[in-house]
Amino acid sequence: MVVAAIKKKPVRVLMAALIASGLCGPDALAEWTPRRTLAGKEQFLQLFPVSDQTVWALTWQGGGISPSYRVHVSLDAGSTWTRRQVRGLPPDFMAYDDRIDAFVALDGATALLSGTVVDGVGAGVAHVYRTGDAGRTWREVFAHPCGVCRFQIGMADGRRGLMAFNFGGTDAKHPAGQRLYATHDGGLTWTQAGIADPVRQGSVGALFVKGRQAWLQGDGQLYYSADLGVHWSAEPIPAEAVEDNGFGRLRMANRDYGIASSGNLLDLSLKRPDPGAWRHLDTGVPNGAVGTLALDGKECWFSMPLDSVRNFYSDDHCASFQPLVVDPQSAFFTLGKAWRGRSLWGTTRRVLYMDRRSP
Repeated sequence: MVVAAIKKKPVRVLMAALIASGLCGPDALAEWTPRRTLAGKEQFLQLFPVSDQTVWALTWQGGGISPSYRVHVSLDAGSTWTRRQVRGLPPDFMAYDDRIDAFVALDGATALLSGTVVDGVGAGVAHVYRTGDAGRTWREVFAHPCGVCRFQIGMADGRRGLMAFNFGGTDAKHPAGQRLYATHDGGLTWTQAGIADPVRQGSVGALFVKGRQAWLQGDGQLYYSADLGVHWSAEPIPAEAVEDNGFGRLRMANRDYGIASSGNLLDLSLKRPDPGAWRHLDTGVPNGAVGTLALDGKECWFSMPLDSVRNFYSDDHCASFQPLVVDPQSAFFTLGKAWRGRSLWGTTRRVLYMDRRSP
């Protein structure tokens, strides 16, 4: 089913008023425009912008056991959308909205979705499903027994990528642990052959892939690979992050510049060429739960949708942050730069926004 996007005026007028009042700086002025608004009880769950034209969003309705999932796909920057119910998943399939599960799109037809089937007492099976026909059908491409599970998938291109998988134990035959897998065929198959897993104990924190570069947090440090998981080197992370269970979210511009968040509350770490090491970042923002994190050159964003209901923005390589209001009723729950483009996309629970940026 193809439907037209609901068009509204850009939020530029609201932003201009906030800048005039001193609540936002002039560099925060952006052409954020609504590109999709949900009706009824449907809510945005995950977002993956493939390019400036192609974007996927995963929504759900209901909760608990057997919620209803749908994918929304646009191939024209949100002017029109195709909305399809996700079919073929087990009836007790659970996909949580706290980044436990992965949702990654490769192009306008191909995407990967992970989640867990639970039996009510903490045991279950973790699954990864793949579609190659824009969400019409989904097939299982990976399964593993687990209790509490967490998937992270990072793709270098349309064929090669890595998947970090943490799993809780179910019984003596299936103890808790973590694994690192690679794909060379766009997620059709996953293997441990040809790569090294640098994490020796505990669980994997954040995984981030950019081209052939990969970062993987574990063992109280951050591992880096220049060849997509074949070889790794390690560097320390701030003690505050280690105490807060390591990096939960990680965004890297290059090996010398990146930002990460730890725990559920505001605990950010920053790496810049000068001094060239990770350090704890004091943003001056009151504490709260971080909803999303994004990085694009000198610009950086994070949000607190559950506490202050605000987004925060930096245009000086994360040296300082100021409030950024896009939707006066909500902060972003998801936010990301197009994988193969310049545009930024973000969602509240009900509205998907786009900032069409110049090259």
